[in-house]
Amino acid sequence: MSITIGILIPRSDIFPTLPQHVVKGIKLAFENEGIDAQVIVCDIGKGVVQDLVMSKANELIMQDVDITIAYAGKKVLDALKALFRTSKKPLMLMGMGPNITREEELGEAPYIASNSFDLWHTCYLLGEYAAKNIGKQGIASVGLFEGGYQLLPAFNESMVQNGGGVVATHISKQLDEIDFTGDLNNMINSTPADYLVEFFSGIDSPRFYDLCVKSGISKELPIITPSIGIEPFAEYNKRLVHGLSWQPFVKNAANEQMITSFTQKHNEEPSAYVALAYETALWIAEGIKACDGKFNTATYCEAIAKASFQSPRGGFTVNSEKNTNQPFPTIIVDGETVASYSIAAEQEKELVESFSSRVQAGWFNPFPCA
Repeated sequence: MSITIGILIPRSDIFPTLPQHVVKGIKLAFENEGIDAQVIVCDIGKGVVQDLVMSKANELIMQDVDITIAYAGKKVLDALKALFRTSKKPLMLMGMGPNITREEELGEAPYIASNSFDLWHTCYLLGEYAAKNIGKQGIASVGLFEGGYQLLPAFNESMVQNGGGVVATHISKQLDEIDFTGDLNNMINSTPADYLVEFFSGIDSPRFYDLCVKSGISKELPIITPSIGIEPFAEYNKRLVHGLSWQPFVKNAANEQMITSFTQKHNEEPSAYVALAYETALWIAEGIKACDGKFNTATYCEAIAKASFQSPRGGFTVNSEKNTNQPFPTIIVDGETVASYSIAAEQEKELVESFSSRVQAGWFNPFPCA
């Protein structure tokens, strides 16, 4: 059976390889699952301009693609979902899941499903870990278009619930020497704190660590982060606490197959974006295989809603109410210590309801990649 897959993918200044990694991850999963998939890739710019995103989505529908995968900004998702719901075409959303109140990003049976890294879970759990294992007071360093929007509120909420909190926040519009040798260093020297938590990603992450090491900041405080691509910074030999729902060293057959096949095929190691895209395609493959030789939208949608399989993050199951993935545990790495932590379903519900009722639960970030 031949399947046509449309991909709506954004460009990212802070993660320039994002489009290639997502497309490579999707194609590799289909290849490993033995699915003959024709892939049509559509560039949607930064993924936040509704006219552009909707134009590209309509092009895919006009080409009669079987399934569309979209990684788009939060502000365009309502319109995108409405289009596919009306057209009765399957749409698979995917994203990092940074916002506690991300209702508009969730799936919607039968046509729309969503796979997420639930990054806000990770940030909340890192806050709990910090309060219980490192100290009660932290200083946050965030990019203007990064974690200050959504990740820091989740982290701080957990700190407060565990008797601590972020006592000072350094916001960096552009990472430079003055930022670190001046503003951030002054903040650290004048504010009693037990750790530094950073929310940068993509090309800003190595810049952050380079500046930390050069300025001597990382010598004074442990650093906590959920940033993607953190592995290169182990060479600095500082205490680094890193959390994410996927780690490359996880020992399961699906993760090992993805890493081995990706590395052999592309001569580079997979990123978290590869893992997310690969897992999303595995989920789609469950629906395709249920069609038994001839693609049928109804059969596909029914199979997607009750899928269960092994992914790079472990056992993948579906939240039938939201048509999205059940969250995976966060794997927190603190030196030689590696542990998994989760948010209970009832606790998650309480947090979502609490943040939904607040006037401002963090700055609004429309961009999909941050």
